Amino acid sequence: GEERGGSMSFALEVLAGGMSTAMVSALLNPLDVLKTRKQIVTPAAHATPGGAVPSSLSLLTALVYEEGVLGAWLPGLSSSIAREMLYSGVCKGTYPLARDLLSGGDDVTIVQRAAAASITGFCGSVVANP
Repeated sequence: GEERGGSMSFALEVLAGGMSTAMVSALLNPLDVLKTRKQIVTPAAHATPGGAVPSSLSLLTALVYEEGVLGAWLPGLSSSIAREMLYSGVCKGTYPLARDLLSGGDDVTIVQRAAAASITGFCGSVVANP
């Protein structure tokens, strides 16, 4: 009945929230890989006399040349997707429920929206970062 439809709708909200952000995270994963490589290379460059910090473009070019396109995409991809499915799924999926509970069925105020976002963000952080 209605109970099952409500729980199914909630599950779909959580799934849609997680999947939407996971897809964006997957698409942008090469930038995260590049950022991490730059963080590793920069201190080493500064440690050597006259060491120049390589540009992001030169790092990306070397990465693709040495490891292929997948070398820029795959490192950390599964972790990134899992985190987004958990964090964003909880945050985005539970937001409508929290918002409606806080408003009591009345028009939702900006304070109630902010409170709902804070609560669901906290819950998402607890779930995704145990």
